[in-house]
This record gives sequence, C-alpha cells and structure tokens, in this order.
Amino acid sequence: MSAIVIAVVLLAGFIYAELNTKTKYRLIKSTGWHTYFIAAKYGVYFAVLAGVATLVFYPALEDQPLFIWTAVWGMFTLALATAWGKYRYLFVRLCKPLTTACLSVFRRLVVANPPIHHIWRTMKIWQADYEDETAQESAYLLARKNEFEHMLYRALRQVQMLQITLKSGKVYIGYIQNTLINDNFDDTEYFTIFPLLSGYRDKDDQTLTLTTSYFDAYEQIEDDTQTTDDLEEQFRILIPRAEVMSMSYFRPDYYENFADHDDESE
Repeated sequence: MSAIVIAVVLLAGFIYAELNTKTKYRLIKSTGWHTYFIAAKYGVYFAVLAGVATLVFYPALEDQPLFIWTAVWGMFTLALATAWGKYRYLFVRLCKPLTTACLSVFRRLVVANPPIHHIWRTMKIWQADYEDETAQESAYLLARKNEFEHMLYRALRQVQMLQITLKSGKVYIGYIQNTLINDNFDDTEYFTIFPLLSGYRDKDDQTLTLTTSYFDAYEQIEDDTQTTDDLEEQFRILIPRAEVMSMSYFRPDYYENFADHDDESE
C-alpha cells in the first residue's frame, strides 16, 4: 500500500509539472534524484489537500476497506494536480479577493496572540538565516564557476539594478527577474529584465545616453487591479545571453554624479 501512495504522489507531481510551463522546464533541466524530489515536492501538496477532501466523505466511507479509502484519495490527488496545473491562473484570479481577506485575518490573529506571534517571528528569523546562508553558499559556488552567472544571481537575490549593453548598442537598465529555464542561473541562455530605463551607447566613444524612462509609463497605468507582478509580466524583456556585450551594476546616484562631472568638463 505504501508503494501505491508513493506512486500517486510522484504521478501527481509529474502531471502538475507537465501542465505548468515553469515547473516543466525545471523538471527538464533536472537530473537523477533531483527530478523525483521536484515531483514529490508538488505531489505532497496535492496529496495533503486530497486527504482533507477525502475526510469530507467520511460518513460515506466509514465502513469501507482501506483500499477504497486509498482509491478515493488517489483520485482526488490526481484530479487536484490536473485542475491546478490547467487552471491555476484562473483559480488565483477568482480566489484572490478571498485569499487576501483570509491572509489579513490570519495576520491580525497572529499579532493579537503574543505566543503565536513570538513563534511566527522566530520561524521567520530562522527562515531568513537559512536563506541567507544558502544564498551565500550558492553565490560562492556560482562565482567559482562563472562570473556572468554570479552577477545575475547577486542582482536577483540582492535586488540590484543592472546595466546591460547589447551588441546592437541598445542599453537596458532594470531589475533581473529570472532565467527562462529556472532561477538558479545555471548555464543561462536567456534571462528576463524588468526595465526602468533604456538608451544606447555611442558607436565612437561608447558614451551612454538614456532616452526612455519607463517610470512614466508605469505611473500612467490607472487600473487599480494592476499589481506589481502584472506589471513585471507585461513589461519584462527577454534577453539572449549571446546578445549581451557587457553588464554591470547600476546606481542612479553614481550615474548622475558622473553625468554632472562630464557636463562641467565640457
């Protein structure tokens, strides 16, 4: 029976991965046991939800053998994986007001209960410490492997602006989102950027000239339902690694100082 449970969990994970583009790419890029771990991670989510759904039918299944319970649970698990994989974004859009309200109530309950609030804060601190250690270790390994990957990784994790010059002379300045394949920046072929400024470099002296500010466009969007994630999804730019001429961190205040210095020298 345990073998059937494991098989259902893995199958649910694989079904979801096949129906969700981002997860599918992660699964394709993974090898060995890592593939099973990815499938199992998502499969466990659906298995737990299916267990809760199965308990709803307890009165009807009370006198049934374990095999029937397992069969019902398995069908719920696979159905949830299929439905969430196909209609995830529809569910998110429809349930967003409800989930927002539930999260708001949950936060108020946590804050109002000192013991729970203390436990919650402690867990968040532990999570932050773990993520910080993991980020430092990953950054170190990436730096040893490839400086290009390391710069992308740091820009994403530390939320730093990057200045990217393409072979065409076009320049984009903004925040890195992720790669096309995964978020690990391992052998990156493409990556996406949320642009804030753009311009070009002079062919002769490579002087940077900024021509477009995306801030104005973002501010003019008056749709109150537009979230930051929606903006990033609509305005992000996909950049092939092969088209990148150079890349560097960008600080607006430093750029203004350099620009003022150049104006004075002229």
